[in-house]
Amino acid sequence: CTIMPIKIFEAGETTAGILASSIIFAVDHGAKIINMSLAGGDADVVAAAVKYAKENEVLMIAASGNKPYQRYPALYDEVISVGAVDNDMRWASYSNYGVYLDLVAPGGSSSAQILSTGYSTDEGNTYSYMQGTSMAAPHVTGLAALLMAQGYAGRDSSGEEIIRKILRETALDLGEPGWDQYYGYGLIQAFDALNFNEERRPLLIQILSTSGQVLKEAEVEGNGSFYVNGLTENHIKIRIWRDFNGNKEIDKGDLLGYYGFSGSGATTAWHPTIDNAETLSFFSSGHNELETPIQFFPVNESSGY
Repeated sequence: CTIMPIKIFEAGETTAGILASSIIFAVDHGAKIINMSLAGGDADVVAAAVKYAKENEVLMIAASGNKPYQRYPALYDEVISVGAVDNDMRWASYSNYGVYLDLVAPGGSSSAQILSTGYSTDEGNTYSYMQGTSMAAPHVTGLAALLMAQGYAGRDSSGEEIIRKILRETALDLGEPGWDQYYGYGLIQAFDALNFNEERRPLLIQILSTSGQVLKEAEVEGNGSFYVNGLTENHIKIRIWRDFNGNKEIDKGDLLGYYGFSGSGATTAWHPTIDNAETLSFFSSGHNELETPIQFFPVNESSGY
């Protein structure tokens, strides 16, 4: 997984416009999961950005907030709202609660805080101990990223996001039986989530001619190897594709990468085309492995493919 840090605060302050533009920037530059360890009021511009992310199959996770009233963006239906528990797996007194809460994760307490990224005016900024729902949300985001890396993505036959479903159904029920307003569906369980019995989206490798014609297609195995035979072309290009919605077509929401291309500049969205791919002059049929990592990008309105 690749982390894309986006700074939206200056001297502890930001605006709805900055948050909204940051969400859109993240979507257009390849983010598949967005963590929002922040909370504030409702704003149309943020709601529109969240909707845009959802339309592009980007999973959004946000801290429920540390105030005794409901906070955004966690309140939006498109966002997974995360509250906090202390080191005894009890509801943290600062953690916001209500009908919108989805899950809880470790957020720490005054006596047992969470090691988190911090800031210091001294040279050599490092981790520091903190508490809050901002510390809880990244636990869920990290688990979601692990699930996505294993091929869990897209939606099931009922239209529900598969990762959201797995997180909910494998959570440890705390408090009142079933969902409740203090713990949501419960405390996330990484081991159970990663071993959940749900269809995974295959990772496919496509061997292309230099003009872009698909010559061969194979599923990449868990160890990174794949098998093709009968290949006669001397010059080829390689495309890797995760079919997130399972419709066997490269379209919006899927992940795509070309061998030998790692994206464009940080200020411009990536537009993947066959021209981006490195031409390989030697390739053998049989079992193969890609030794060079391939960077994936989402297929959306801004990128095409």
